Amino acid sequence: MNCAQPGLLALAEQTKVGFSLGDQLTGAGSGSVFWNFIYSFTDFGEGAFFTDTLGTLFMFAFALLSLYLENSKSKFAGTGICGIVNKWYWLIGCQALGIFLANIFWRFVVGWEGWFPSFTPLVSVAPIAILYFGKPNLKKLLTGAILSAILPVFVCQMLITYFSGPLSLPAFASIGAGMALSTLVGTEIFKLLPWMTKNDPAPAEETPVMAEEAPVAAEEAPTAPAPQKTAANLVFERVFGGDISELYFWGSNWSGLGLFLGVAISFLLNPLAGDGGAGNVPEMMFIMIFTSAVGMMIWGPRYQKAGYAFTFESVLVMGALVGTFPAWSLILPTAIVMAIVGPAIIHWSLTTKFFQRYAACVPVQFFASVLVVIACYVLRLFAV
Repeated sequence: MNCAQPGLLALAEQTKVGFSLGDQLTGAGSGSVFWNFIYSFTDFGEGAFFTDTLGTLFMFAFALLSLYLENSKSKFAGTGICGIVNKWYWLIGCQALGIFLANIFWRFVVGWEGWFPSFTPLVSVAPIAILYFGKPNLKKLLTGAILSAILPVFVCQMLITYFSGPLSLPAFASIGAGMALSTLVGTEIFKLLPWMTKNDPAPAEETPVMAEEAPVAAEEAPTAPAPQKTAANLVFERVFGGDISELYFWGSNWSGLGLFLGVAISFLLNPLAGDGGAGNVPEMMFIMIFTSAVGMMIWGPRYQKAGYAFTFESVLVMGALVGTFPAWSLILPTAIVMAIVGPAIIHWSLTTKFFQRYAACVPVQFFASVLVVIACYVLRLFAV
């Protein structure tokens, strides 16, 4: 893909096929309804470090396929939709409304220009409102969307401005910490709202597979029989799509594969279309697959025994690092270390009383931010 990149860039310049994040921002800033829709739509992919229309479209299409296969109990269902089949449409609605309101409020009401973390409702407060407070309904959807449109975007942008920006750290160093803090605060706010905490439990089949993520103490968390999967199935489902789809809370290996496929096609049409114009789609895709594969080699046995392993934590960290340190002599060893250390930290954190109060995305995002900061300072010592 990299060898073909110069020719593809020249072809894209001639044909004007595909558009980059810069094109989206310019159009959205002009007030165009079309471009604002496109920008909000691609926010769904930015939760997995891609900003591409075709990739997001494929992500949705393959998620619907995954939903169908899971409902029909097909042997090809893979990870399904992370055990949230009956909540998925509610989840999408809350995430989409949160992203749309965030773009409208901060861009046109407050007047922010250029890029800002408008995708953060997707992976913080909005999913919590739907997945961790019983059976979803319209009140919960609207509450989650409104709070997610305001809280995480503001917190993350302030941290970018006053923390990662001045220290020349990747933006994710602020975004990860900001989303964790926003989810923590959002959870406490939800607990104060009667319609969010109403005794309205979700049916058993709607309980997320990752029971560890529920905001209850470990001894109160429901237990489920571990899935019986072969090592080959585990590797395929988690490495090729499963881990990356956890970054936007769907947990579907099919939607992850769809995202990879759509982004790859977009790269062939315009190499600047898929990853914010950085042109490192091949590196991003490779490091995600490589990190997940190493993680599965280490943590796959735990997945088979306990039903889940947080191998996607390392993918999150490396997605933030690969654009900052392009040298493979630094990135590959870092990926191996993160694939070993990242899941271990999350499994440990879920044994502590503090993090047991919240969804697992809180320690995942917080420690991902911490690991990115530590890795940046260490790698700078060797990058000179």
